[in-house]
Amino acid sequence: MAARRVLLWNIMRIPRRIVHDRTNPMESLSEDEIFQRYRFRSATIFYICGLIAEGLAHQTQRSCPLPPLLQVLVALRFFATGSFYQLIGDSLSVSKSAVGRAVRAVTSLLSALTPQFIKFPSQNDFPRIRTKFYQLAGKLHIQYPNNNSK
Repeated sequence: MAARRVLLWNIMRIPRRIVHDRTNPMESLSEDEIFQRYRFRSATIFYICGLIAEGLAHQTQRSCPLPPLLQVLVALRFFATGSFYQLIGDSLSVSKSAVGRAVRAVTSLLSALTPQFIKFPSQNDFPRIRTKFYQLAGKLHIQYPNNNSK
């Protein structure tokens, strides 16, 4: 009787881990649904994933890490909705802490790529940009309010 009680006590103390089936949302959703949820088309999502996949990949498969594509989808869902981590995690079967880690990792890797995609004009570029702007705008005449008249 005592042995049974000890066995039941040990079984109850064993932490149970819940492993969710993580399906690929890119396979189960249509192109319009992907755009509505992530604000990008699937080709663009795969392009983003290709740019930063090496930085998101884990060296080991210990503790079932999120694959790079799912990390990118989690981060894009957060960027698109600005929702709570818990809600994003529930929609993709991911824990709240995994959502936070994915958003942090994807954000830092994307921000490191800004020099590759964003270029601010230098002082020498201003005349050319101004000329191009007026050509596109059709020579806008902007009237500023006269500050001298009261």
